Amino acid sequence: ADCLARIADARPDLILLDISMPGMDGWTVARRLRESGWGGRIVILSANVGESRPPDTEVALHDDIVAKPFDLARLLDRPEARLDLVGRHA
Repeated sequence: ADCLARIADARPDLILLDISMPGMDGWTVARRLRESGWGGRIVILSANVGESRPPDTEVALHDDIVAKPFDLARLLDRPEARLDLVGRHA
C-alpha cells in the first residue's frame, strides 16, 4: 500500500511485481495501478506460470511475466526488452 501511495512521486518506468506478497497480492497492486491511470510497464514474477492472468478478468494487467526460478540474465532481459534499452550484463 505504501508503494502505491508513492508511485505518483517516484514515476517509475517499470515495476517488477511478485504475485505472492504479504498483505496485498500482486494482482491487486497491478489492478490498482492501472485503475489509477499509471501507464508504466509491469513485469510479473511468479513461481506458477498458470498465474499469467489475474483472477476474474480477461484483460492482462501486466506487460510480461517471468517464471521462477529464473537466472539473473533472464530477469535483466525483461526490463531491457520492455523499455527498449540496450544493456550489458554478464
